[in-house]
Amino acid sequence: MAERTVSVPSQTPPTDGQSETEQIKMQVLGRRLIFLPALAGISYGIAWAGGLAAWPSNLTIDATKKEIVSLYAAHQSEATLQYLVVEGIAGVVLGVVLFYCIWRTRWCQRTWTSRAAVAGGVAVAVSLLQCLLGLVLVSAASKGYLGQSGDIYQLINRLDGAKQLLLGACVVMLGIRLRTTSNYPLWLGRTAVIAGIALVPSGLAYLLLWNVLAGTTFVSLPLLILWVAGTGIWFGVESQRGVHCAFVHSETPRPLVDLPKSFGRLGRITARAGARHQPRRKRVSLW
Repeated sequence: MAERTVSVPSQTPPTDGQSETEQIKMQVLGRRLIFLPALAGISYGIAWAGGLAAWPSNLTIDATKKEIVSLYAAHQSEATLQYLVVEGIAGVVLGVVLFYCIWRTRWCQRTWTSRAAVAGGVAVAVSLLQCLLGLVLVSAASKGYLGQSGDIYQLINRLDGAKQLLLGACVVMLGIRLRTTSNYPLWLGRTAVIAGIALVPSGLAYLLLWNVLAGTTFVSLPLLILWVAGTGIWFGVESQRGVHCAFVHSETPRPLVDLPKSFGRLGRITARAGARHQPRRKRVSLW
């Protein structure tokens, strides 16, 4: 009895034009996300420069209610633009850079990373709240509400002080963790520590409405902008290079073969010899 062979044509999966288009879109989106932290860092500096240039004249911390209403009523558009740019846009892009920092250090010292995440998240939320309160302040000043305008102005300044203190702690923790666990630049690690220290007196000045220490903002603000912009650019460069293994894990890998149990006395001697000649990891310091 002759066997009949039946040939089944090989079925190749049909090419879907929509799936190819989706793949191209995902590739383009991935390339854009590579430069997202760099764009956020640069945008943070541009937002602050543009906001301060839009309204160079500003009130002191302990300004009177009459001065607040008169100045904000005369410069409504400038004040609105400044709050939207300095507190709104700058707060959003700051959150992007802090998110990348926290995501990069998520496996190292989770306790400190979680504290930095809480401090950074609250600081970004406070910045957005300041933007909303600033718009309310402009509206109240345009209507001539002395009491409401003065209270909102003081609240914005106190929130600004709390935000600076939170950012100071967050920047120091993230700068030290990035420096000690990755190839983070030395000058950025030092800038993080110096900026965090400089944010303490300026934060206390705004939190407690001390006009004497308000001048320290001219030191802390440029340092903070430098750190945010530099860190964002560093993340963009690292992502473009494709560096995914920059971290040094403290855990020692588990050996594939247990020498003492497998080879007896000879294995124990070999294991001790390998432990004596194991190179030590170089300790990274900020200074």
